[in-house]
Formats: sequence, C-alpha cells, structure tokens
Amino acid sequence: ADPETYKTELPELVKLQQRAKTLLAEQPLPRGPALPRLVGALVRLLAAAAPNAPTTTEVVPQVAEVLRVLLAGPFEYEASAGLPAALRSLPAPLCSTLGDPEQQRLVQQLKMEKRDARRFTRTVIGVAEQFAVSLKRAQFGG
Repeated sequence: ADPETYKTELPELVKLQQRAKTLLAEQPLPRGPALPRLVGALVRLLAAAAPNAPTTTEVVPQVAEVLRVLLAGPFEYEASAGLPAALRSLPAPLCSTLGDPEQQRLVQQLKMEKRDARRFTRTVIGVAEQFAVSLKRAQFGG
C-alpha cells in the first residue's frame, strides 16, 4: 500500500499481490468470497460490541484497526464497496442506523482517515455509539 514500495517492487511481489487479491476478492469459498465475508464479520463484531460500552472495550479499536488495514492496502476498493452492503445486512434496528448517504459519507471519511489510526478509530467508535443509541431506542420503544 506504500507508494514508495510500489516504485521499487519486484515482479514477484506484484504477482504475489495479485494472487492474494484474487484469492480474497474473487475466489469462491464454501459460503462466498472471503473479503466480503470478512468485512461483514467486522461490521457484525462492531454491532455486537455496541451495547457493551464501545468506548471502554478493546473490541471496537481492534475492529477499527483491521478495517483500516483493509482500506489502506490493495483491497481498498473491495473493502469500501463491501462496507455499505455489510451495514445494510445487519438486523433491525441496526440496518437503518445509517442511511445510504450516511454510509457513503462514512466510507469516504474512513478512506480519508486511513493514514491516521487515532482518527480512524474515533470514527469507528462513533459508529458503534450510533449503534448503541439505536439499540437503546428500540429497547425503550423510541
């Protein structure tokens, strides 16, 4: 993902990167391609952490770090394209926490913040907090 590395990459490294990209993004596994499943699992982990004080646990920062690495690496396009679909696939009321415009803004914001781990993590924690608010509203009928 480092632009300086790309200038001096060996052909073997480029070939290995392409194979890894094909394996994660396109290679069918028993329940579908690996990368969309990974993004979906990360979003579900984020949602599961929401009711348990997302600012005080290590789950949300770790999920943020994995997402940041995916968005900063060669899988940026596939990961950013899979994030809105993963958010929409969450159970109610979480699937409606962020509308389509908010999801697109979130993806753009995460792409811009991928080089700053602290800001990126703060943004992901904000999403988990929004999930927590949605769950509280649903619980109390609001």
